[in-house]
Amino acid sequence: MYDRILNPIFGTFYANKPSYIPSFGHRMRLLQFLNIEILPKEDESAPWDDSNIMAIKGFNNQPKSITPDSVYSELFCYHKQQYSDYESVFTDGSKTGDHVGSAAIFNNWMVSEKLHKFCSVFTAEVYAIIVALQIIKSQVMIIYTDSKSSI
Repeated sequence: MYDRILNPIFGTFYANKPSYIPSFGHRMRLLQFLNIEILPKEDESAPWDDSNIMAIKGFNNQPKSITPDSVYSELFCYHKQQYSDYESVFTDGSKTGDHVGSAAIFNNWMVSEKLHKFCSVFTAEVYAIIVALQIIKSQVMIIYTDSKSSI
């Protein structure tokens, strides 16, 4: 299979049909023919491995279906006390019918935006976090979100 990819057949097929996109193997062969050096891909660190960003997962241990709200309230209060030196930012995204929106709420002000009706709840959640990150670039803050999939 590997040989078929890097040594493709049907070369004249693509020459006769310029509107067709050549296969990966044909494109790689063209790069070799033109003496274009293909650089090796360097390992990139994952964004969550950045030393400036810390994800706190203290709320994940509790199964939501059997955990009373009071337990989450206590955990949140304890967490807020531990990180009292940090300014808090709360983010949220929502969708109802044709209305989609995002918000980042700071101590004394809020940024909210209406998004296109085709955006998903996930997009709204991520957009709210992005807005918060753009604003807090150089400050010591903690972002609270209810979207585990966005982190």
